[in-house]
Amino acid sequence: MKINDIILITSLLILSVIGIFVVQYFQRQTMDEDGVAIVIYKNQEVLRLSLGENRHEIIAPDYIISIDSQNRIYVVEGTLGPITIQVENNLVNVIDQTSPQNICQLQRPTNSPLAPLTCLPNDLIIRIEAAPSDDEVDAILQ
Repeated sequence: MKINDIILITSLLILSVIGIFVVQYFQRQTMDEDGVAIVIYKNQEVLRLSLGENRHEIIAPDYIISIDSQNRIYVVEGTLGPITIQVENNLVNVIDQTSPQNICQLQRPTNSPLAPLTCLPNDLIIRIEAAPSDDEVDAILQ
């Protein structure tokens, strides 16, 4: 191995580590404790969950199995079986589901638009949107 190869490999490793920290920094900067978690099943919006307040909006009642508003636990339909979603401490998380490798449960709780929860074996995605601000001006009114 030549010295140029060692320099190239070392440079790429350093850039990779820096890249990981930059991505994590931006994820932390985009966290929204007052955001809205949108539950999407088979490309159809099913449920909207407020992260900051104990509120939810049912969009497609046919795909909702049960709702425990007091504990903020929601069970929705999945391709392989029911998926249990919990909102706690302004974070949304999949706490129970059926899939070959339990990929959905292994993901960290999130409140960042840059880190959606994806459960592809169950055709389910939970993405975060920023809460609408009261001081935002509608573009039509400008």
